[in-house]
Amino acid sequence: MALFAYILCGLVGLGDDIISIRRERALGLRARTKLISQLVISVIFGYLAVEV
Repeated sequence: MALFAYILCGLVGLGDDIISIRRERALGLRARTKLISQLVISVIFGYLAVEV
């Protein structure tokens, strides 16, 4: 399950990099968007850790 959370957070970073490259500037995802997505991943991981 830790690997699952690690991969999902890595996908958030990948999405940030892809947006930066496509827009051809250093701004990718906003910090709020990254934080919220990582929070959602953490909550899902926490739920699965308790229930499984």
